[in-house]
Amino acid sequence: MKTNPLLLVMLTAAPLWAQGSTATLESLLPPKTMAIGHFKVQEVWQSDAMKFSRDFLGYAGADAVKEFQRRFGNYFANMESLTVILPNSEATPELPHGYPERQTALWVVTTKTPYDRIDLIKALPASAYTKKHRRYDYLFDERSWSGLYLHDDRTLVYGSEESLTHWFDLRTDAKEGPLAQLLRADAGKSAVLIGIDPSSLLSPENVRAIPEPFLPLFKAKTWSASLTLNKETRVTARIEFPTPDQAKDGEQTVKTMFALAKTFLAGERQRMEQDMKKAPVRLPFSADDFGEGVAHLFGVAAANFAHEFLTQLPLEIKGSTLQASIDADALIPNGVPAAQMAMALGFASINLFSRSYASSSNDQYNVQNFYRVGKALEKYHQDKGSFPPRAITDPNGKPLLSWRVALLPYLGQESLYKQFKLDESWDSPHNRKLLGRMPYEMQSQTYDRYRGRQYSMRSAIQLVTGPKTLYEGTQGMGKFTINQPHDRAVLLIQVHNSDSTVLWTKPEDVAYHPAKKLPALVNDRDNQGILIFTVDGMVRRLPKEVTEQGYRSLFELRENKILVLPAGVLWDDLRRNENGMTFSPTEKK
Repeated sequence: MKTNPLLLVMLTAAPLWAQGSTATLESLLPPKTMAIGHFKVQEVWQSDAMKFSRDFLGYAGADAVKEFQRRFGNYFANMESLTVILPNSEATPELPHGYPERQTALWVVTTKTPYDRIDLIKALPASAYTKKHRRYDYLFDERSWSGLYLHDDRTLVYGSEESLTHWFDLRTDAKEGPLAQLLRADAGKSAVLIGIDPSSLLSPENVRAIPEPFLPLFKAKTWSASLTLNKETRVTARIEFPTPDQAKDGEQTVKTMFALAKTFLAGERQRMEQDMKKAPVRLPFSADDFGEGVAHLFGVAAANFAHEFLTQLPLEIKGSTLQASIDADALIPNGVPAAQMAMALGFASINLFSRSYASSSNDQYNVQNFYRVGKALEKYHQDKGSFPPRAITDPNGKPLLSWRVALLPYLGQESLYKQFKLDESWDSPHNRKLLGRMPYEMQSQTYDRYRGRQYSMRSAIQLVTGPKTLYEGTQGMGKFTINQPHDRAVLLIQVHNSDSTVLWTKPEDVAYHPAKKLPALVNDRDNQGILIFTVDGMVRRLPKEVTEQGYRSLFELRENKILVLPAGVLWDDLRRNENGMTFSPTEKK
């Protein structure tokens, strides 16, 4: 990945952390933190409980492991712990993916040894740059709208920019909250520790929704669950109350909840057992009938297992803490390895299915949307006498908003168009709130099968700009200025590489230059080519096998326009038929 050289110079010249400082995890938690998840990555992976998983991955082979290490480096091998912080109920437990106003979890990574700053900087995208909030310097990446804070030489904090700056604001309060106290009391004994501050859940709306018998549980200081990996794999759930009397009240509440749960399970079990007593299915039975029968069979088993588990779960009070502790190997039939096998097979199946589904279902979606945007450009041309300028600018010519915003009225989005402040930049406080309102026509699913990302605010539909292209200048050209040999000049392009998508309101497109390397238009691992909309009003798929000269021939306006394609490669033209719009090879070049 290309690295911003200015960023490299800045970060190597001045550190972003206090030299010699060492973070304690509890010091990173604001007093009002809602929830945390702390995972001692290496301890879990190297434990006896994970031996089955380590042995199982051996079947992947040395070459596959080597490729994994080549792609991802030794970041995992040097990771000591991962802590997920949910500061409040507005934060979502996910990684940042481009929403400016959204709060995500904060992901705190600690390493066993000091990380290499140069390697870290080289791994950052070229779009990353430094920003400052209060007294904190951090690295900002516009593509994911995320911030990375280098707390010290072994601790990194990552999240959406909104979450990170909010976290900086909260760090001015030096008080230690209940979850920080929970971490401190655990003292690293747990390989996994999950903690919740129930008081953070008690908004006026939530209080009205909580059944009164359950309210004593919300008087607790913390709810927590931990996993220890010693001679046995033990899971412990704890509810810590301010006083022993409150712990006794909490015990009665939990027993009431268990009784209600067992009543519900008994009802569900009875319903499923009644359904299983239906008349025998006659051959040939349908897949729905068989699936229903299997679901009922497993459902009854799950209900009986849960009922037995709730009956045997040992509740005890220690001081002001209500807790229950169980041996996971005894709880799960055939022990922890069986659960690991089920998770591994389930993950692999879901991964394979999702890739196959995305590959087949997204293509028609892409074609339909791309065609509509191309036709909207033609409508703009009919109305204005030229194609739109590549950006809405201020009086001095500074680009403010993309041509995609100017096209909104021609996509039936007049009301959305009127909400933009056309005299402000795309990332102004007002306009950036509209990033999440991207019309579905712009939402081409540039699905990167190997990274599994889809962007709901990023568009793959872009103009081709630069010397010798239709958009060599800032203004759009009229068709009357384009000579007939150029009727297949590329007006619009849909890239098939998620790294080349752009925020849809930002005045940014494919930047072409005859003397420079071609932009990354297609993912190296993708078998599909890009879509193009040409001046003659046609949508075509450009095969992946097109040479660099072929791309340049399409992008540049020349007197004798020749597309250089490998022998036997066909155009894929978009045609209308009774089933909608489909591709069919129609012209040999």
